[in-house]
Amino acid sequence: MSPEEIKQLCISSCKSYYEYLEKTGRGLNEIEVWGIEIIDHYQRIVTLRLSKKIFDAETIFFRFEGDDNKYDTNQIMVLEYDVEKNMLYLEPNAELFNRFINIRTGQLKVIADMKFLVQRVNSWFDQKGSNLQLPTKKSPLEHLAKDFPYFENPVPGMDQKLAIQSILTEPFTYIWGAPGTGKTQLVLANVVVQYVKNNKRCAILAPTNTALEQVMRGVLRMSDAAGIPREKFLRLGHTSKAFAQQYPEVCENFGISTQRLQIEKQMRVVKSVMKKENTTVDDTLLKLEEGLQKLKELKELLEIAEENGSKSTSQKLIKKLLKEIKDAVSVHPLTEMIVKHLEPEGVGTALNQLTSFVTTQKKEEAVIQAKAVEFSAMPEHELKNMLAELEQSRNKLKGSNERARNAAVVAATLDSYIFRFIEDDLEVEHIFLDEAGYACAVKAMPLMRNDVPVTFLGDHLQLPPVCEMNDMEMQDEKQRDVFVWSKSAIHLSRLFDQSKQNAYEAYVNNEETLNGKMSRVDLTHTHRFGKNLASVLNDYVYKNGFGSHSLRGETEIYFVHVETPVPQPRNLNDKPTRESEAEAHAIKQFIETTGLGDYAILTPYINQVKLLGKLMPRDRNEGRILTVHGAQGKEWENILLSVVDTDKKWFTDSRYAKSRGLFLLNTAVSRAKKRLILFGNYHYWKKQHGQLIKGLLDVAEEWKML
Repeated sequence: MSPEEIKQLCISSCKSYYEYLEKTGRGLNEIEVWGIEIIDHYQRIVTLRLSKKIFDAETIFFRFEGDDNKYDTNQIMVLEYDVEKNMLYLEPNAELFNRFINIRTGQLKVIADMKFLVQRVNSWFDQKGSNLQLPTKKSPLEHLAKDFPYFENPVPGMDQKLAIQSILTEPFTYIWGAPGTGKTQLVLANVVVQYVKNNKRCAILAPTNTALEQVMRGVLRMSDAAGIPREKFLRLGHTSKAFAQQYPEVCENFGISTQRLQIEKQMRVVKSVMKKENTTVDDTLLKLEEGLQKLKELKELLEIAEENGSKSTSQKLIKKLLKEIKDAVSVHPLTEMIVKHLEPEGVGTALNQLTSFVTTQKKEEAVIQAKAVEFSAMPEHELKNMLAELEQSRNKLKGSNERARNAAVVAATLDSYIFRFIEDDLEVEHIFLDEAGYACAVKAMPLMRNDVPVTFLGDHLQLPPVCEMNDMEMQDEKQRDVFVWSKSAIHLSRLFDQSKQNAYEAYVNNEETLNGKMSRVDLTHTHRFGKNLASVLNDYVYKNGFGSHSLRGETEIYFVHVETPVPQPRNLNDKPTRESEAEAHAIKQFIETTGLGDYAILTPYINQVKLLGKLMPRDRNEGRILTVHGAQGKEWENILLSVVDTDKKWFTDSRYAKSRGLFLLNTAVSRAKKRLILFGNYHYWKKQHGQLIKGLLDVAEEWKML
């Protein structure tokens, strides 16, 4: 196809997909609210605990029970979204805040509008979709390829060195590797550090927030070691709370929310002077000091009990003090980590952290009080002008591209990139797209512009992009163009040398091949998997000599046999329930008896997620129960996989190409950093020759339940 034909295909696909979502009602993802908490009355900060993940916090709106209106993020501002805990931090306007004070969880819905994302992509191609082309320009660091200054610890292996050389000497590259092969730590981080050191700009993109933060953690670990200031990096869009706490200097919205709090304090002072009132110490600070005093009391109480060797210290008193401390300290949004980890064993650490935080807040409050004295002599019209300027500054902080123009490394999701740079171009000298196999072609196509070198990193033998329209529905001629939403970005380059019909047929027939115009390097050895597991994955999945650097590796495979019934032959029209109560109870017992720390419970099917959630509400609320699709881009120490199927296999069938079961199971394996524990009918699956689950069981050890 010509560049113009590709543009028209992408626009047509957006229109068809939008009409389909609107017609079927699948474009709106309604999310229940499981918890509402007012963190700060004065700053109007509210937290919501949600029932499931938000794809993009910038595209949500809110509905109240009995109110047909929908309220967007202009009326209820999203400050932060903690994807790990599914917590949404909000600042409603004054009118709506009063409704939040008295509302119950069932009276509020958060609605993610997926159609809005489709409209964004459509708008991009309408405005900027001309002159698409595969990159022809090489990296400005090409001269480093022959004598690259690698990190010394660890030094890249031959595969990683070849990948780095390819990135610097080829315009369009694909670095293919499974987890533990060094894609991020040894390849991407090495190149990005040299871009920064040589005063060149680059962008790191990913299809989801989780994937983006995963790759950024790896790059930032290496850039920290290289002595590069974190301010050189800018992560656009909403961050998870954990990432913002770990890397506040990098996060756009975390910095913005902090600045906005300071501006709000200044506005408070100006308003109080205009009303001729005495400026009092911030109530939030008073609460923090109250919590600090009670924390000191608790520490003294625990020390006395330890000195006396007494175990009779009133547990009721300790619990009472802990509750009072948490209530007091929770008034400020930036003390969440102190509250979260506040237990008797960690009182000393919490006391040090809170003391430091309160000291900082006191200094800021002293400055505000000093300014109030200065303001008191100002004429009223000047105070009004100052207040107007402060309000304008606060509103501007909702989003600005200024840092994006100056940062050496800009990181964003594809959706954020498309939205933020639809008017202006992001001027960088190299673009890296991580988890490229999970990105859809239509969203990655905007990278094929301005002849910038592009590098894809990922594993196209894991889960493909998520598309609400299935392959059967795409057979309708009016909806056929939507295939570019389900087609992996890894294969987008073929659109430039295929007709639209050939491209569609290659997709639906699972005959996708990589384009020769994209230089590919395979990373074939992993530290993550041991020799046995790597051999199984090579036999069933990779088939490219994939192997392990070590005998056992970091990830171990276990199984727990569950008497999941194998149904008798049934009518072909009967639909499987896709749930297993026996496996759900076995997993519950396993969690209760083993005391695992970092873990997630995965399953191929949404019905099993719901069943597990009812049985284990705490794990559900903590976001530990997900489909394998929902776990894409994340990792845990331990993965418990509920297989479910023993009849009419679908996602567990690694031999049926249309179900993409091979990719799903491969994705599930790679979510585990330390252990993968399979729950299912062992005797049934050991007979399923040619199936990946059977191969995994061949190298798995039985976990003996007590």
